[in-house]
Amino acid sequence: MNYKIGIYDSDFSYMVSFMEYVNSNESLPYKISGFSSENALNEYLSEHTLDALLLAEKCNADVSNIKVVKLTEDAGSKDAIFKYQCIDDILQKINIEPTEGKSIIVKKAELIGVYSPLGRCGKTNFAHALCELLGNSVYLGLEEYPALNKGGEGGEFDHDRFLYYIVNHNKKAVEMYENNYKLTNMIIPVCKNYGDNRNIDGNSIIWFFNELKNTFLLDAMIVDVGTGAMEDISLLKCFEKLYIPALKDERSQMKLKLFDKYAQAESIGYEVIYLPDENSEILKRMLKKEV
Repeated sequence: MNYKIGIYDSDFSYMVSFMEYVNSNESLPYKISGFSSENALNEYLSEHTLDALLLAEKCNADVSNIKVVKLTEDAGSKDAIFKYQCIDDILQKINIEPTEGKSIIVKKAELIGVYSPLGRCGKTNFAHALCELLGNSVYLGLEEYPALNKGGEGGEFDHDRFLYYIVNHNKKAVEMYENNYKLTNMIIPVCKNYGDNRNIDGNSIIWFFNELKNTFLLDAMIVDVGTGAMEDISLLKCFEKLYIPALKDERSQMKLKLFDKYAQAESIGYEVIYLPDENSEILKRMLKKEV
């Protein structure tokens, strides 16, 4: 398991450095979320939990049922941990006890693609359900005609600007996401004009995924890809896992056979999911969600 730790410090540079070190090190059983204000911390805790909170001595936080560890700039303090020391030493001193009988397992965030050369096969419903099933996940819609194209909690969302930032690897894409959407289980359609989605390549998707997982406690990003919204099939190579929802009729199988030819030529691995199919292991794990 990953222990979820928060750090609340008015020293923004220190906090970001701490987060980047821990979240980029997959050998550590911790994921760090940073908070620059008590309001930001309380808003996060209204919908999420933390196993521990690193609290700078100059900051105040009224929290319950969370292990609070004070950080201090006084190297001789006995009541708090000296913040300017090796981060690995700080993590050891947090001393979170593992659950009895369970070993620590580091969970790697996954970049998952959902695509199908077929129509009306439940692709988008499957992608939505998979996002909900996996927990702290984000759905990114690269469809021709997204079912949802409105903004998040922040109101009207500038999809074109969001796309521009992703394509140009601009961190403002993450800021737009954070300001307009909940941190997890959120649906993000990209562009209202599907032709614009063709500007996104695999490298841009990987970049955005890495930015999100290093900033938030992300378990997965599910990318729903439509045929008309990608320049060519090579886009599918960027995913660690690729699911292909399908149907079993003769014409659908002919299309799958042709897709497999192209996929093999590009060395694209994938798993076919027949919907609905009660024997599918993926569907069994969906806890009877309608797909």
